[in-house]
Amino acid sequence: MSAPQIFNTQRIKARRQAFARQNRFESSIHQYVGGEIAERIQALDRTFPRALEIGTGSASLKNTPAKERINDLFACDIAPAVAAQASKHKAFAANQEALPLKQKQFDLIASILNLHHVNDLPGALLQCRRALRPKGIFLAVMFGEGTLEELRASLHEAELLAGREPQPRIAPFAELPTLGNLLARAGFLHAIADIERLTLKYESLTDLVGNLRAMGETGVLAAPGTPLSRTVMRHAEDIYRQRFPHDEGGIRASFPLVYLIGHAPDEGR
Repeated sequence: MSAPQIFNTQRIKARRQAFARQNRFESSIHQYVGGEIAERIQALDRTFPRALEIGTGSASLKNTPAKERINDLFACDIAPAVAAQASKHKAFAANQEALPLKQKQFDLIASILNLHHVNDLPGALLQCRRALRPKGIFLAVMFGEGTLEELRASLHEAELLAGREPQPRIAPFAELPTLGNLLARAGFLHAIADIERLTLKYESLTDLVGNLRAMGETGVLAAPGTPLSRTVMRHAEDIYRQRFPHDEGGIRASFPLVYLIGHAPDEGR
C-alpha cells in the first residue's frame, strides 16, 4: 500500500529551487541546526571516509568544524540549487523518498530539516539505513509536534471569525515517541530521538510568514485549501499578537526540533 500523499513534493521542490536561485534560501534555524548536527558529529569521536548530507544548503557541514571528521562529502536535496549551495562538484538532486543510493555506500548520512515533508517517512529511513556501511551513522533533525502551534491556532480562529470553515493550513508534525519507534523499525541500532524546544521572536505575522517562505515551508500540503483573504490575515495578526506575544515584544513562534541518531548494524540486512 502506498503512503498517503500529505505533501506536494513538486511544489516543495519549486519553491526551494526558486529561493535558492535568488540566494534567499537561508534561515537562522538552518544555520543553528547545522551547527548542532556538526557538534554531534564531533562528539562521536571518529572519522567518516564518505558522508552524505541531505537538505543542508548553505548550512553545509563543510562550513563547520565537523568537516575535519569527513574525508569525502556529498550533498543532496530535492531542489538542485539547494544541493549546489552545499557542494559545487559532489551534489545531486533527489527526493528523499527515492534516493538513488547504492547499499552500503556511506559511513555517515546527515539530514537537515527535510524529513518532516516526506510522505513515506518509514521508507525514507529504511533507504538511509540500507545506504550506510556497517556501523555507519544516521543523524537527522526535523520539526516535531507543536511546530507553529501559535500560527495554527491563530489562523483557525481567524477563519471562524471571518465566517469561513477553517481549513488545514499548517503541516502535521510527528510526535517524539513515534519517530524513535520508526528509527528502530527501519533497522537502526541504539536509536535515539530527543527534542529541543526552540522559540523565536518575530516582529509581525508578515515577518514570520516571510521567514517560512524563505525556508520553503509554505504551501507544502497536497491540498493547501483556498487562499487566505486579507480579512482573515488581519484577524490572524490581531489574534496572534493578543494570544502569543513574545516577552521582548512582537510575537513568538514555536519550533520543536527533534534530533535523531541511529547506527547501522555490523552486518547489513
